[in-house]
Amino acid sequence: MIKLFIGVFLFSTLSWGQAAAPDYDPSQVKFNFLSSDGEMWLDCVTKKLDQPHSWTTSCGQYVFNLHMFSRDFTNSAETMVEFHYWATETAVLKETHTQSTWLTTDTANSTKKIVSYLGFSNDSMQLRVQIDLKK
Repeated sequence: MIKLFIGVFLFSTLSWGQAAAPDYDPSQVKFNFLSSDGEMWLDCVTKKLDQPHSWTTSCGQYVFNLHMFSRDFTNSAETMVEFHYWATETAVLKETHTQSTWLTTDTANSTKKIVSYLGFSNDSMQLRVQIDLKK
């Protein structure tokens, strides 16, 4: 119990500031769908939807509904960046997968680009997203 109290106390004294999770502009986002063995690479056509952080992307016969965002948490010593997204392939595989990645940098650094892969079909295929945060 005392360890829990100390952990909560230390975390609360760091005085983290949370930045809102802004929506990406479509010009910042690019998706590809590829096989893990490198034999297939499909460029995707992506559309931003009306709901915050919601997208759809079509990659050949595969259609994905997506939700993704990143947020920064900053204190005087460091910045933590959370990138979270999930995707549901609705046409062929009918699978949903999710991931959350946390990065920690010192306060002098800022994230320039995110490239992430989400595995489908027992990881034999990957939905790749690239987000250019500096556009």
